[in-house]
Amino acid sequence: MTIKEFAQLAGVSVSTVSKILNHKDANISPQTREHVLSLAKIHNYKPYSFVRTQYPEKTSIFGVIFRDCIPDDRLLKGLMNVARSYGYGITVLESHLNKTQELKNLSLLTSSNVDGILFNPINSKPSSEVYAQLKQSKKPYFLFSTEEDIPGPDFLPTISYKSMAEFLTQNLVQAGHSKIALVAEKESPIRNEFIEGFKSCLYQNAISFTEEFIFSKDNEKFYRHISCGSISAVLTLHFQSSFQIYQRLLSRHLHIPNDFSLLTLCKHQSNINNFSEISALLIPFEEFGEYLGSCLIKHLEHSENTEQERKHFQPDYHLNHTKSISAPAMTKRKKVLVLGSVNIDSYLFFRELPSPGMAAKTSRSSNYLGGKGMNQAIGVSKLGHHASIIGLVGDDLEADTIYESAKQAGINTAYLKRVHGELTGKGYIFLNNSGDSIVSILSGANECVSKKHVEEALPIFKDSHLCLLNTEVPQDTILTACRLAKSHKLPVLLKPSSIRQIDPEILALTDIFLPNLEEAQILLSTEESQLSKKLQKMQAKEACDKALLEQCADYFLKKGANMVIITLGKQGLFAKGKGILGLYPAKEVKAIDTTGAADAFISALASYILLDFPMEQAIRIASYAAALSVTREGAAPSLVDKNSLEAYIATEEPEILE
Repeated sequence: MTIKEFAQLAGVSVSTVSKILNHKDANISPQTREHVLSLAKIHNYKPYSFVRTQYPEKTSIFGVIFRDCIPDDRLLKGLMNVARSYGYGITVLESHLNKTQELKNLSLLTSSNVDGILFNPINSKPSSEVYAQLKQSKKPYFLFSTEEDIPGPDFLPTISYKSMAEFLTQNLVQAGHSKIALVAEKESPIRNEFIEGFKSCLYQNAISFTEEFIFSKDNEKFYRHISCGSISAVLTLHFQSSFQIYQRLLSRHLHIPNDFSLLTLCKHQSNINNFSEISALLIPFEEFGEYLGSCLIKHLEHSENTEQERKHFQPDYHLNHTKSISAPAMTKRKKVLVLGSVNIDSYLFFRELPSPGMAAKTSRSSNYLGGKGMNQAIGVSKLGHHASIIGLVGDDLEADTIYESAKQAGINTAYLKRVHGELTGKGYIFLNNSGDSIVSILSGANECVSKKHVEEALPIFKDSHLCLLNTEVPQDTILTACRLAKSHKLPVLLKPSSIRQIDPEILALTDIFLPNLEEAQILLSTEESQLSKKLQKMQAKEACDKALLEQCADYFLKKGANMVIITLGKQGLFAKGKGILGLYPAKEVKAIDTTGAADAFISALASYILLDFPMEQAIRIASYAAALSVTREGAAPSLVDKNSLEAYIATEEPEILE
């Protein structure tokens, strides 16, 4: 094509074409210049005089040298995309962190016919020998880094790992997280910049930063923090770390995003393709490649505004998805109100339990936090819910112990008050080698819990999801609590303990009534003496008569309870209510202490009802909680946590957790 033919094609004069292609176009508008240059590139038009005189070595090829291997295929893809769009080709060389190879690569490009060079040096401060080669070649060049922003006139801005950390952290903050851990390997060259961005985002959101939550790798302390809820979200610098954390927490029966949120920076697209469960920000290598190529080509083409464009690389960030991010698990925990006894339990251990007229010696004793109210509050807290307790303690040292223990268990004690002139309640538990026990209770301050104390706790009735009651405090107090619970539409689970009769109105306001066999037999003795005697005989024989148990349950159902669950110790339980009828066998374990089994069962039953499990499954799960509790000493210490319970069930009957 002649210059005249090209001018006709472009719709301009021959003189205009000549001036533009020979860079003598000061008086020609930018729009005309771009139009002509674009057509010349499309039609590969290069006048002989232009090629020979102005650019005797112009080949529309530029060279790229990487300090090591190409960091990611997407970086090369970005370079090729922009080169192709401008009609350029590229030559790519890798130095593999070898300085001798780096000089060879540089020598190869500076002596070849490439138009310009993008150079990723091994050292952030290239040697004088490197600079001498670059300057001697008189070829346009830019230096760049893919890991750290290096100040200097020859270096282009790099990928900002600080801004990516800010973006990722902000996603967790917006989901409601403030307890965020960062896992960043010490050997990573981008670690410090990433931590800086993490801290910057926390500061901007007025969230306190603690060095304790920066981990160079996951360890047992890290997993303990997650299990106990002191970390609600995890951000990792590398996808591999995130995947490892995901797997290890899964083995502990902690799941994303219900139990914790997980977010990571990701270097390679293949990681996301192979495992898509984790929310990730893909490092924008492709965009960076396009930016690098564009900077060099525009410089070679003498395009306008290239200086301004070179100063910033600011891509838009996007997560692949948000499936592994949700609100903190703590904010999704249900709230349980507990009214009942609060004691210090004193254990005495015997080979055989004392009998009337017999003196027995022991050389071992222990003290534990106890009382059915406190045990159940600890139980639901360990199983992942918020527990608030209404009760009274004395003005003694035992009260201090109770407050401290309740605080450690995460229980709200705003309505656990001291009463002056009274002792804190005490339980005296005689335990034999088979795990059987005799329990005596000194009620102390528990007897002083009044209707007034319950009414003062009205705010937590308004804010709770379920109410656990037991009758080791006065019945008129329990009745007041039942009425308040019903007025706020709270399910009521009631454990009758240490009573011979129960107010019918309490039963009528109870959703699930939970006596053991002895308690049921005593409560029946006044109105249903024959039935009570039959139960007593059945118990003496260690038998299990389903028809008899159903008669017993029917009595309480007729009194108004919606469901009755009679616990039978090592024989399991009998349940009757809407859609439920039958015997549930106990899990076979070696019993050490059966004292806390009922509290473990009730805590788990309430917890899994709140997790929307069907009643049948909640009962079976609670049976496992009771079984685990009898294998440990002490009522409160034997209460199982959610992870241990579900790990045990997963080995025995995993389908009930689904």
